[in-house]
Amino acid sequence: MDTLTRQAFAFLDAGMTDRAGDMFRQSIAGDPANNAARLGLGIVLIRLGRYDEAVEQLGTVDPEDARYAEARIASAEAYARQGDHAAEVAALNDAITHHPAAPLALRLKHASALRRAGSFDEAEAVITVLLGIAARDVNLLYEHGMIAMDRGQYEQAADRFRSALALNPDLTEGWVNLCIAAKNSYQPDIAVEAGRRAVQIEPDMVLAHVALGNALRAADRRPEALAEFLTAVTLAPDNAEAQMGRGLLLMETGQIPEAVQALTKASELSTKQPRIFNNLSVALRYNRQFDAAIVAAERAVDLVPASADSHNNLANALRDAGRLFEAEVAYRRSLALRPGHAPVMGNLANLLRDLIEPDAALEMNRAAVAANPDDEVAGTKLLFGLCQHPEIDPEELVREHRRWAERFCADPEARPATQDRDADRVIRVGLVSPDFRAHSLRYFMEGLFRLQPRARFHLTGFAEVVRPDAETNRIRGLMDNWVNTSGLSQRGFSAAVEQARIDILIDLAGHTANNRLNSFGDRLAPVQVEWGGGYACTTGLSQMDAILVDRVVAPPGDEALFTERPVYLPGCFTSYHPPANAPGVSPSPAMSRGYVTFGSISRSSKLNLSVIRAWSDILKRTAGSRLVLRDRNLGDTRLQEKLRCFFEAEGISRDRIDLLGPASHEVTMATYDGIDIALDPFPNSGGITLCEAMWHGAPVVALRGNFFLARVGASLIGGAGYPEWVSDDVPGYVETAAVLAADIPALAEIRTGLRPAMAGSDLCDVDGYGAAFGSALLQLWEDYCAD
Repeated sequence: MDTLTRQAFAFLDAGMTDRAGDMFRQSIAGDPANNAARLGLGIVLIRLGRYDEAVEQLGTVDPEDARYAEARIASAEAYARQGDHAAEVAALNDAITHHPAAPLALRLKHASALRRAGSFDEAEAVITVLLGIAARDVNLLYEHGMIAMDRGQYEQAADRFRSALALNPDLTEGWVNLCIAAKNSYQPDIAVEAGRRAVQIEPDMVLAHVALGNALRAADRRPEALAEFLTAVTLAPDNAEAQMGRGLLLMETGQIPEAVQALTKASELSTKQPRIFNNLSVALRYNRQFDAAIVAAERAVDLVPASADSHNNLANALRDAGRLFEAEVAYRRSLALRPGHAPVMGNLANLLRDLIEPDAALEMNRAAVAANPDDEVAGTKLLFGLCQHPEIDPEELVREHRRWAERFCADPEARPATQDRDADRVIRVGLVSPDFRAHSLRYFMEGLFRLQPRARFHLTGFAEVVRPDAETNRIRGLMDNWVNTSGLSQRGFSAAVEQARIDILIDLAGHTANNRLNSFGDRLAPVQVEWGGGYACTTGLSQMDAILVDRVVAPPGDEALFTERPVYLPGCFTSYHPPANAPGVSPSPAMSRGYVTFGSISRSSKLNLSVIRAWSDILKRTAGSRLVLRDRNLGDTRLQEKLRCFFEAEGISRDRIDLLGPASHEVTMATYDGIDIALDPFPNSGGITLCEAMWHGAPVVALRGNFFLARVGASLIGGAGYPEWVSDDVPGYVETAAVLAADIPALAEIRTGLRPAMAGSDLCDVDGYGAAFGSALLQLWEDYCAD
């Protein structure tokens, strides 16, 4: 090696990269065959981040030169920094070929490259051989752990990292990755301890704070987690992992705009991580920025086209944006990449219901459970799907609910000791719901917050609310205590309930999304109750002591359809609290038009061929009448076309059907200004939409079914004082609608008098409902204390 080249390497070792580069170029200019200088210049270009130029330069080193192996090792580093791990492996293979006595360090590099390239079996084989040579080499043991980690074998990875740390307790990366592996193998305490060791050894290591933050997040210690992410962001504002961790925590705690900001920053800092774009897409969906969510999800798909998760995430964004058929394609692509994946199958089943394919939807739910018998969520989605199906057998319904509970809920005999079995003391009541927000169900829940006598109850809200809003704050103000449970593990939720020392725990969600029924299976309170207003069916849990019903939704003799004991409220099973800002009732549209307009503002998932056939028969019976349907899903023109074809097949021309898509709540409510008679779908009866129709002056025609959900309309309409609008069979349903439509002046009178009549009815007696609710709870508590 000539003097100039030797000096250039000295400057390179001293960190004077630009000066070293100039000197290497001078050496090459003086001697184009100077392979040492070509190697040195390639290393300089790597340090400057000019990887393509580095690879080109290193490729000029003569294969016959002794430095060729070093050049290929340097090329591998350039490829690794570009994320081209296949090329990295190829370069290291070449280096080993030209270095017959390849040292252990080179073979370790080779194993690491194989791991990064996803060739886990080959990487494992290389490391196994090397461990046979040097069983106590810390770097080999660490890499062995990384192979298990990248394979998703987190418990095995944790064991391997412990072996490395036993030899070198100061290996910060070992503690960081033990933290990650323990978190992913559901060992939160071990994860937190490992993360704390990492930041203790190296306080300025950003990834250590990120790993600890994620571990604390998994352990439901969110304030501590946020502190770690803030430390990481302070240390390195441009670290994408720190920004992403902070964004995820913000999203879990309902700070959605702030989460979008953090995840957007992460995506700008790291443009090639699909995880970041997928998480950003979710946050954007929560923030109702659907078009932007689609763009972020598409970026994730572009980065890794073979990622099933990214296609699923794209499908979710497309569905929220109302592009239903495109969403179906994306869900099916995801399943093609990962067959039998329960979350995607559940998502697709829900979409198929929206596309008015109830049989295909239920088949998908059943297939998800068959492929994933231990997946609790797949099971609960099947139950929800069964409730929605037009031809479900009520006995099968309760049987499947009971089967789910027996499989996924704890010992039915488990019963905590009460703190004090005093029937006369203040009773600690817990209400558990994901819908303490601007959700339509709040108009049913109002009566729960007015339970009487109020002085006898201490009320705690357990809010599983991802996106709190002004309504969340209002409801919180009605409680004596408030616990935000969003993002808590089952263990964390149980601890929160136990800390509140709840006497009567009430579920408001049933098997709907984000429920906590599995925790009710742990028997967290001495008395556990299901409120029927949220799910309108049995939960299947033997640990649920009672379900609040009325004699319409659960007539005597139906006890076998519940695993809970039916507790009958004197009026309706729920109450309706109309919005204070509801517009006045408009004049009768039929009086000015000369014809009757039927309508329904229900989810498309509630429709089926039997409903369409009945509505078609009503239109045939009523000359000149029209039908208006509004739903957010009807913004998809292909679904509109599908519905029109269904009606055409029943002899109804297209020009008699108006299909309206998504709109603001105000515009949606104004739709009733043009509707004379509302039609309730069956068997999946309406709830709030049915009450809204009556409040806007439209009589509602409903069918009384053969289980709770299918009788909701009958109960609400009867509670409003108009049981004659409810029929026991489809011919009667059609006849009721036709008779109402035949007398337009009478319809106008109904429209004028319906709101005041409803306001004075049992259905809208919210305070009366609160008293009945309180009385029921007092009786349940007295029964328990006397047991």
